[in-house]
Amino acid sequence: MSRLTVEKIGPEAFHEWDDYVRSNPWGTVFHTTEWLGRINDRLKVFAGVDGSGEVRCGVALVESVKFGVRGYHIPPFTPFFGPLVSSSEKEQRAAARTEEQDAVASVLRAIPGCAHTDFRLPAGWPDVYPFYRAGFTPFVAYTHVFHSSVSEYHANMAKRQRSYLRGMKGHVDKGEVRVNSTANAETVFSLWERLAREKGVRSNVSTLRRLTINWGRESPWSVMAVERADGEPLAGVMLVNDERRVVNLVNASSAGLSKRFSRANLLCLDAAVRKTLNEGKIFDLEGSMLHGVERFYRMLGAHLVPAFRVQKSRSFRYSVLRSIAQFRRERISLV
Repeated sequence: MSRLTVEKIGPEAFHEWDDYVRSNPWGTVFHTTEWLGRINDRLKVFAGVDGSGEVRCGVALVESVKFGVRGYHIPPFTPFFGPLVSSSEKEQRAAARTEEQDAVASVLRAIPGCAHTDFRLPAGWPDVYPFYRAGFTPFVAYTHVFHSSVSEYHANMAKRQRSYLRGMKGHVDKGEVRVNSTANAETVFSLWERLAREKGVRSNVSTLRRLTINWGRESPWSVMAVERADGEPLAGVMLVNDERRVVNLVNASSAGLSKRFSRANLLCLDAAVRKTLNEGKIFDLEGSMLHGVERFYRMLGAHLVPAFRVQKSRSFRYSVLRSIAQFRRERISLV
């Protein structure tokens, strides 16, 4: 990369940023203005271009208020949020890493100061040092992914889970339930809202709806559901697709399932994973550090991948209230 110039770009150039995201190996649909612009209209994009005018780094941001503090908070239903940089073309490792760190640093310097900035980097992101040097505090979380063949995926699943799955497939063979690979999003919305009410948490389904509409023919969304023979939904997943991966963004199951159909969520997830692996893509479970969720993903045989979150906050109020909210979330799961 030659010397970079990082500047704020206007809406007329947002398509250039979105094209760059699609070409970047770390880029996801969540980094695009098409996604973030549906969260709210406080969208800002800073792009770093080299001497030839080619975009080589940058960030798309949305400003919001959380716990009474305005800043760049991770938006809802957005597992990855933050800067992207192109890989250096230099052959020497030291020179390449230095160039990439400098690119990240140039993006961070361009971001206007605010009370709180919070980024979640793509799973496997190799270097958080530029964030640390810029005053961010890094945290390590984990996600779970599948990136093997279907046969390897099933071979690595715990025996008990395979048994549960065979039982649900038996119900399919008998015609008692079916997997609907073209289900309507409203099916999952209703399951999600009902489950949220029972758990005593916000469903935020209005934001979820905004994220699913007006995409046209290139919508990143796909929906799968497990239904009874009469069409009653038992479980559903909402998936976000791009060129390289599929992210399991929302999954929910009907409350009070009878014992015979209690693994409907497993059957639905299995169908989504198999479809993704057959397409040669990575399936990202958008993992959780909650014990019950982590154990479920582990029993499925998923690969554990580190995913960094970096924060920079000048607000004591935010730090206290976020700690309280995190303490509560550890005891509530929507899965």
